[in-house]
Amino acid sequence: LGIKPMEITILTAYSGQLEIIRQMLGNVIIQSDTIDNYQGQENEVVLLSLVRSGSSGIGFLATDNRVSVALSRARRGIVILGNLDQLCQHSEMWGKVRSILSEQNSILSQVDMKCDTHGNVTTIRERKDFDKSPLGGCNTICGLILNCSHPCSKNCHYLNQRHKCDNPCEKMCKNNHQCQKLCDELCGLCETPVEITLDCGHETSVRCHVRREEVQCQEKTIINLPCGHSLSTTCRQEEIVCSEPCHEMMTCGHPCDLACHGDDHHQIKCQNLCNRNSRGCQSDHKCPGKCGDECDPCGVIITLTLPCSHQADIECSVNAEGYECIKKCVRLLPCGHPCKALCYEKCETCKIWGEIQLDCGHTVTGQCGNQPPCIEKCEKTLPCGHSCKELCGAPCAKKCEELVTAGSLDDCSHGAFISCFTTITTSEDKVANCTEKCGKTQSCGHPCQGTCYTCSSTRLHATCNAPCKRKLVCGHICPSICGSFCPPCKQKCPLACSHGHCKTKCGEECRPCKEKCTWKCDHKKCSKKCGSKCNRSLCKDKCGKTLECGHRCEAFCGELCFCAPCSNTKSAPNLLRLGCDCIVSLDQVSAHNLAEGVHMFQCPACSQTIVNNPLFKDAIAGRYQDVQRLADNFFAHNLKLTERKTNLADNLEEGENACFAEIRKVLEGGLKTRLTNTDLSMFEAIFQIYQILADHTHLSAMAQAVANTKIISKSKIEEIVQFLKMKQNEEASKEIEEVKIYSYESGLWKICKSCCDIVQNRCRKCDK
Repeated sequence: LGIKPMEITILTAYSGQLEIIRQMLGNVIIQSDTIDNYQGQENEVVLLSLVRSGSSGIGFLATDNRVSVALSRARRGIVILGNLDQLCQHSEMWGKVRSILSEQNSILSQVDMKCDTHGNVTTIRERKDFDKSPLGGCNTICGLILNCSHPCSKNCHYLNQRHKCDNPCEKMCKNNHQCQKLCDELCGLCETPVEITLDCGHETSVRCHVRREEVQCQEKTIINLPCGHSLSTTCRQEEIVCSEPCHEMMTCGHPCDLACHGDDHHQIKCQNLCNRNSRGCQSDHKCPGKCGDECDPCGVIITLTLPCSHQADIECSVNAEGYECIKKCVRLLPCGHPCKALCYEKCETCKIWGEIQLDCGHTVTGQCGNQPPCIEKCEKTLPCGHSCKELCGAPCAKKCEELVTAGSLDDCSHGAFISCFTTITTSEDKVANCTEKCGKTQSCGHPCQGTCYTCSSTRLHATCNAPCKRKLVCGHICPSICGSFCPPCKQKCPLACSHGHCKTKCGEECRPCKEKCTWKCDHKKCSKKCGSKCNRSLCKDKCGKTLECGHRCEAFCGELCFCAPCSNTKSAPNLLRLGCDCIVSLDQVSAHNLAEGVHMFQCPACSQTIVNNPLFKDAIAGRYQDVQRLADNFFAHNLKLTERKTNLADNLEEGENACFAEIRKVLEGGLKTRLTNTDLSMFEAIFQIYQILADHTHLSAMAQAVANTKIISKSKIEEIVQFLKMKQNEEASKEIEEVKIYSYESGLWKICKSCCDIVQNRCRKCDK
């Protein structure tokens, strides 16, 4: 096919298998990825690995949209590796794929690899068959005659691998020495040692490739220099410098320590000890430095009397007139307190603490030299007649903040007030915006945390940020905030059996338990596996055991025991005790779980999820399949995230409404927060509701409030609908009721009785 390595992609369904494939590929330039990560990408040839461990089920390989993604990534050809029989047992889609491949004769149990060099065919059925051709050819010696005339001694290998000859090199140098390297290596220069006679007459050993004129004789000889010294040097050394010390006397009286230099230019700085007095010395202290260096100031410590009359131990070279005395000052401050500074410092302000009489008449505690401002309450009266609220030591306020009545607000129980200073420019009938918290109970049950004025003017309460307590369709509690859509559940599957809890994620297909079923009594016993449909029915005999309370058990044989008198249970036929300890009848359980809503199998008394009961095993599984279908719908909706994001951004640009500025930033990647499917679903709902409200002029304030938020919930939408119905705006309320709410909460989704699709208010396909 002429396919290049970069035109091949290896796909697998599992990240663990992907790591092993990448380790085996090493530095080979072939792309590899998981099916989910490769969405939207293509390549010429795709090698699809559907190999999986275990024999029970095929996991998410049974999901049609994942199969569609995996089979549509190749442009020219695809090779699929896997157990097709197992895939077909668990998926109708794979059965259709098998039929297509059978018609094209494209299903093989082996691969025949033909060697391009020798024509040998290697049949690959199992993993160990790859050992027959370890280098990619066949199991025959290559034997190709190389440019050096030697045959290749390796096992047969793929054609683009470089040949390398491992035989000894047979080439000779100009002096007939044989090369010591392998045939495939560059010969380089001849390193064989040879004896030569130099121009000076001495003989030496050098490498064969070295020329005689490049060799310097290393024989030792003694010569007499013009300075009178003798020196041992090599035969051919041209520049000879005497290394003996000079030792001639310098002007300072010390001998020169330099090497022999044959002139009067002795060393610049004498390195002998100095015999002069130290610089600035007031006695007879000798300099401890070198003769050739400048003498340092005398550092010998002596005791002197300073001009301030204190004595100090200072260095001999220091002038007493400029010395800063570090003893305590003995002078008195103007206030009469002693100075706390050092002798050489300027006397500072007094820092003694005590009671101080201020000019205002109040007494405060503070520093003597730094009087604090008065912290008593100001006793002056402002021009408006109110008392000054400032401290005594601060300037009186120019604007009186005393609250005075400013009028009343509609639907406001807090009262409305404005600051006194605003009455100068504001009429007494002015109605102020109430900034108190709204506090009214919202439809979710939590008090509104928004401001009174905003809620009353927009007719919408603020987004509720309390923890969400709504139950999801799977029975788990929503982890988000109360005021937003509920995201799909990320917890473990809620179902269980007598052998333990399910290990898969919530909303995914459960793995059937392979242990023996434990549903048995004295009269009946199930012989099937725990994960299969039981082959026994409810035993209608009564248990009859005597309970701890002394009464006889009223339960059916083999079911959970209960006492009717102690539990105040009214007599009824076919009573059962469920795992939540509620006692109900079979008819109540069946009637409660025949409802068209999407939810788990529940107790009719407390609505708690029944995760394990052999009697209702099929009903529990059926209800969970509805939850799985809804989870698949959310997954498919998430696959269109990029397309939906682009469409919404285009619609917002057409509107040119500044109210959506924050949503635009999120869509354009301006914020660091990752955009989820739930976030985008709320943005879409907000935009649709805004368009409906914006068409009505009297609803403009509510429309602006909706556009200014990024979070919305089902209860908030119902609040808008109730307000519109109260205002008898049936057209707008019906349009908003048709807005699809992609929230995972219970009570929102139901199953159409006609087509069995999962819908919300009505099925658009059946128009019911």
